[in-house]
Amino acid sequence: MAALYSSLRSLLPLQYVKGKRSVSDHMHEAVNYIKEMEGNIKELEKQRDLLMIPNSIRHGTENDSRFTDCTVTVSPCLQGGVQISISVDCKGKIFPLSRILGELLKQGLNMVSCVSAKADQRSLYTIHTEACDMNNIDHLALQQKVIDMINLDL
Repeated sequence: MAALYSSLRSLLPLQYVKGKRSVSDHMHEAVNYIKEMEGNIKELEKQRDLLMIPNSIRHGTENDSRFTDCTVTVSPCLQGGVQISISVDCKGKIFPLSRILGELLKQGLNMVSCVSAKADQRSLYTIHTEACDMNNIDHLALQQKVIDMINLDL
């Protein structure tokens, strides 16, 4: 028990264990710390969720989340993977890059690199992936899947 208590005490920030207190005081402070961290997590989740909503929708100026000026090309890489190039006019919207990368992982494509550039309202993304079995990759279907993910309603 002493070792477990010592381990718990070492994980708490200094302000929760200042001075020599009883074991029960440290346990109470550990509970307070956990509750504070849970509150922080909930607050950060709220902030994250707000940031995931495009600015135009957040302010109620636009209901359409679609990207009308978007070009997607999918081509094989020399290294045995797939390169996905996306050129899109964001028009103040948030591009769903994390959603696209997550879906590519679900499709069995491992990310090697992802490079992005922005000029004015136009964003360019180049995603290099590798796959265990390149024979199962349908480039046209993958291209359409990426386009569908980009224009997926929020």
